[in-house]
Amino acid sequence: MNTEILSGTLPTSDSPGLESFDPRMGEITGLVQGGEFLEGARQVEQLANEGIYDVRLVGYFYFGMYLEQGLGALPEIFESLTHTFEVNWEAYGPSTRRERAAQTGLGWLFKQLSRNLERVESTKGETWDSWVEQLTTEDVDRALAQVDALREVVARVLEDEAAPLLDNLARLREWIQAFRGAVPDPPSPEWEEDDDDEAEDDDFVNELEEDDTLSAPSAPAPQAAPAGSSPQMAQLLKKLAVFEQLVQRGEMFRAKVVADDVTGLLQSFDPLLYFPEIFSTYLRLCAEHVDGLVQFEPTKGSLQWRAAERFYRVDIDSFAATELPVPSGEYSGPEEGHGEGGEEYQEEEYEDEEF
Repeated sequence: MNTEILSGTLPTSDSPGLESFDPRMGEITGLVQGGEFLEGARQVEQLANEGIYDVRLVGYFYFGMYLEQGLGALPEIFESLTHTFEVNWEAYGPSTRRERAAQTGLGWLFKQLSRNLERVESTKGETWDSWVEQLTTEDVDRALAQVDALREVVARVLEDEAAPLLDNLARLREWIQAFRGAVPDPPSPEWEEDDDDEAEDDDFVNELEEDDTLSAPSAPAPQAAPAGSSPQMAQLLKKLAVFEQLVQRGEMFRAKVVADDVTGLLQSFDPLLYFPEIFSTYLRLCAEHVDGLVQFEPTKGSLQWRAAERFYRVDIDSFAATELPVPSGEYSGPEEGHGEGGEEYQEEEYEDEEF
């Protein structure tokens, strides 16, 4: 599966794409909804071979290509989509409300890519290891360049319908940029120098060190990323180090650009994204024992619940070591205006917890 069938200048027609009632539309959509992504992608590829191009379906083809080839396929996918908007936009159906259809169809693709990439990162399994081992910084830089080009053309062609897709692409770009920090830098070339050259270099360095006028504040090295953190965390630490460097040099304009970016990240800070390994066991246990946890949801607000909660907050170690009586039955709440034992209370509101 590759993008050659969508390259070049595609033929146009008065009614491009599939009609909504075409049975092939329902069949392909049904395959994708049932999780048969590759088969759905192959059927979209077959339509393209027949000269039928539909923006509602083409995202399925690109996602299938990603599933077959992995992270290394992203530059080609982004480049092909850019070509679609710049050269072949009129060849794609539907002929009416095409921009809105692109928002929905490509929005699905970009969200699926982000979710899959983040899932691979959180598990740190064989797929992740193969990406880190096989891809180079040049590959990642090409993906970044192509996603930037795609964002520009999406904004230009879709205009008012572009905003959701630009948000989706920004999320993808952030992940790719963070992944770059996990890819080893290429080895530096080894130069053979004779002893005379080395001596001359040493003398030159010594002269520079003795000349105070040439010294400048050294750039602070980024802090080491904590254990269990993600490439996004390493990227955040790098941004903090760059901000510190720019402030030390008095370059406040560029420092302000970095500060605005970091402030935005902190305002939407998601610990699961930055520390996936730290929370993975917690989330796995919640998923495995959801029934056992949810059975005590009705007891929240009871005297027994509040007593246990206060104990937990003041001494977590003793709370973990002390056996407490388990509530039996469902708690329906005290009578209006009174708690257990008849004392007056002010009812507290609790939001449903998600596991």
